[in-house]
This record gives sequence, structure tokens and C-alpha cells, in this order.
Amino acid sequence: MISQKVAEALVRSYRPLDAAAYLRVHGWTQAKVFPGRYSLWTRTDARGEFEVLLPEMLEAADILHRVTELMMTLATVEDRPLDEVAADIAMPNCDIVRTRLTDESGSASLTLESVVEVFRNVYELLLAAGCAAWKPRAAYGPRKPDQALRFMRDLRLSPARPGSYVIKVVSPVAPRLTEPDSADATEEPFARQATLALARALQAVIDGVQKAAANGKVDALASAVPTGVSANLCDALAGLDRVGYRVDFTITWAAARAPALNAGDHFALPRDAAPYLEELSRWLRQTSVLEDAEFFGIVRELKKVSDNADRATLTGTVNGERSTVVALLEGEARLLAIQAFQERMPITCVGEIVKDGRLHHLRNPRSFAILADVT
Repeated sequence: MISQKVAEALVRSYRPLDAAAYLRVHGWTQAKVFPGRYSLWTRTDARGEFEVLLPEMLEAADILHRVTELMMTLATVEDRPLDEVAADIAMPNCDIVRTRLTDESGSASLTLESVVEVFRNVYELLLAAGCAAWKPRAAYGPRKPDQALRFMRDLRLSPARPGSYVIKVVSPVAPRLTEPDSADATEEPFARQATLALARALQAVIDGVQKAAANGKVDALASAVPTGVSANLCDALAGLDRVGYRVDFTITWAAARAPALNAGDHFALPRDAAPYLEELSRWLRQTSVLEDAEFFGIVRELKKVSDNADRATLTGTVNGERSTVVALLEGEARLLAIQAFQERMPITCVGEIVKDGRLHHLRNPRSFAILADVT
């Protein structure tokens, strides 16, 4: 049984329409309606048939009992804490991503350094999902797409249950006002696309790591890039795994916007997945095209290719990492490179970095400029 204080808190946050939307999204069917009083909802799964009464009149004398009974039944059916279920019903227009760290050694605390790492990697994980919703890529450089950054600015951290290590991130999404299969159904809002990308990528990583451990090949993981798997996402997951706790994720889909079929809602990262994820990250970065890469350095060598083009060898940093790249320069970029080479002046430019054997090629160089004063 729950206390009077908890029951009153449940009623204060209870909204019949929000609860109905939640039931519908979670597989319940409205079986009977008693107008102005309550409605009967049923659900059938492998365990049997369940039914709940959804109270509609908040002024009813037995509202405390009815709401409490509803919440406790849902918590039992879903095998989740009562406060989590109540909190999710109270936010029907939000996808909720929970990252849960479970200690299997019996220790009751995390070091402060570990906490910082966990939050940083959760942030990077969600940012990678936002980038994948914009455009799936094997790796993303420091310059992230504006849509992904706006998605991150809208995310909110919600209080977790006392006594547990749960990072609860809330992502607002617009309610669905058309049926998913209707002719006028529109594309999912970007925030929902990002959460879906995260769900697909997490499942692909879980499946891929298990296959990689069994056959020693990277194929299953590498082929999952279109689903949202990237070097950035792998780095974030590896960082979470390195903390030493079992890591799993749950996604509560916004009740006001039913997700795509088979989107999934629980993802448990295999223990000791970090070595596989780190190796995949290294492989993806070596074989991918790094778009919008920023180069800063010097023109070390110029070789004439034609009357209008030179092959330049550039030494410096790409997105802050030391590198030597080769670029074919034409037009104004070629003239600026010649001047920088003759006057020993540093240059900066942006382009796509492609690895070919031991060489890095800078394709489509643009925003080429000489830095006259770098002191």
C-alpha cells in the first residue's frame, strides 16, 4: 500500500486525457465508456488479460482510490516503479530517455570524476543521435548541424528517483493530430526523429557487438551507419561502459505521439562492450569522409599539375588533431596557397577529409584564407 501523501500527489498530477493517451500508446484498448465517470481499458499479453478503470471525474469521492489503483496496476504490468509511471503519464508530449547505471559489485557510490564522465557521454550520445537524424554518417567533426544543436538545446534533465543512478532526459515533441497511416500524415518532428535514431542505433550496436564477439568481424557494426551508428555514438557508449556499471537505456515514448511500430523501449548494453566500440570508432574514422573539416597550418610543398592547378601538401591540424593532407588547388585557393608558401604564412580552409592508405586528401577546399597575424 502507498501512503496518503503519495496518493494525493498522484491525483494532483493526474489528467484523464493524458492518461488515456498513455494507455493507447502502451497497448491498451478502450473497451467501455461510462460518460463523465470512467472508462474501462483492457490489454492482453503473454501473461494474460489485464483491465483498468480510468477515472474521468476528478471531483469523485473515490478519486484517490481510483487513481492509485490505476497507477499501481500499470506499474505492476510494466514492472516499473510507481513514480516513474506517474511521471511519464504527466508528460504526454515528451519522449523520455533514461540512462540507468546498475552497480553489480555492491558499491553504493560513484566517484565525482565518473559522474562527470557519465553526463558528458550521455550528452555526446544524444548529440550523435541528433546528428544521425539530420544525416547518417560514419563520423561527425566538431561542426555539428544546426538542427542537432537546436535539438540539444531543447532537452531537459528531469529529477531521477532517490537512491538510483538514473539520468532522465526529457525531449518535448508535438502531439500527433493525424493517424499515422492517413494520407495527410506528416513527417515526424525532428526531436522524434532523433529519439528514433537513438533507438535504432542502440539496437544495432547491441546486435553488432554480440556478432563481432562471435565472428571477429566488424561487418555488422559497420553496416549499421545508415541506422544512426557513428564513431561519435560508439565513443559515448564506450565511455559509459568504462565507468564499470551495467548500463541500460529505456525510452518512454510521448503518449500524445505514438512511435513507429517496433521502435523498442529498452536497450541493455552488453558488459565489456567498450573494446569493440572503440575499435569500431577507430575504423569508422579511418574509412569515413569527414565533412566540413577545418584545417589550420602551413603549405609545405606545391607541385604544378596543370597551368591552373597545383597539388599542395599541407601540414597542420584537422579539427585540432595533427595531420598532413594533400589537396588539389585551383583558382583563388591556388593563388593564395602560392603566396602563403612564398611568404611562409599560415593558412586556414574547410573541406572534406578522405583517407587513402596513409594519405589524407582534402577535397573541395573552400573558405581558403591566409592568416596574416596569429600572435
